[in-house]
Amino acid sequence: MKRPEIGATSPLNVASTKVGLSRGIDGQDFAEIEGYGVERWLAELALALRQETYRLEPIRQVYIPKANGKLRPLGISACGIGSA
Repeated sequence: MKRPEIGATSPLNVASTKVGLSRGIDGQDFAEIEGYGVERWLAELALALRQETYRLEPIRQVYIPKANGKLRPLGISACGIGSA
């Protein structure tokens, strides 16, 4: 998920790349969606929305350490299409 409009080593591009490589709580990542077919995935999502069968999957909350020793909550969402 490189962004050519910003420098390759910029913090935003590095973060963007890490997010693109991350899996959601459902275990699915963007590479799998691209392999499945983005248009097909979006069509299925649109159908689930029209049929009102789309259900959000729960957000997994984890805590990451801060520089001051405290913990900060972080929510990890799912990429997948939930259904009733």
